[in-house]
Amino acid sequence: MLWKHGSLSGPQVREIAFGLERAGFRFIWALRDPPKSQLDLPSDPASVDDVLPNGFLERTCKLGLVFGLVPQAKILAHPAIGGFVSHCGWNSILESLWYGCTDCHVAD
Repeated sequence: MLWKHGSLSGPQVREIAFGLERAGFRFIWALRDPPKSQLDLPSDPASVDDVLPNGFLERTCKLGLVFGLVPQAKILAHPAIGGFVSHCGWNSILESLWYGCTDCHVAD
């Protein structure tokens, strides 16, 4: 499963992390730090590490990978990819169609 981060809140990212961990499926999660220009309050998380549940990366290190940037087209072309969750950007839709991946849409 490839997850490409759109605009999710910290609590939403944490819930997805809990779901990925509990589901037990292998995953690649493209999750970038928020742009500095979008940090409105001092309490806003400045990095992925501030949002993911404590110990998530250690507990899931044999199950999944979390990267800031990934070669999306290369990953979608891999035969092991069985699903794709996206924020529905035009490029993501075209790439998923091109590589024949099931596309799960997430509305903003």
